[in-house]
Amino acid sequence: MVRAVNPITLSDIAVDCYYPVAPEAIFLIVGLKNVISFGFSYAVIPWVTAWGYKRAIGCFAGITFGCLLLALPLYLFGKQLRFASAKWKLIMW
Repeated sequence: MVRAVNPITLSDIAVDCYYPVAPEAIFLIVGLKNVISFGFSYAVIPWVTAWGYKRAIGCFAGITFGCLLLALPLYLFGKQLRFASAKWKLIMW
């Protein structure tokens, strides 16, 4: 399975870019990953059973493509977003 951004990469970015709040950021990244993974594994079997393999895989492909589209603004404007968020009071302890 190929993933665009895995949680290890996200935690590396959190530690490198937002060091003062890195523990909280890693806690949120891992916690949200686990919640999403549980929800996905809990719902995928009934979903595939109800829709069939072809429709379910097509929907999975659409969800994956949508997630990849959300990463496009981060790729294009990531540097500006990191510089802007560095001035937030939450990050500047």
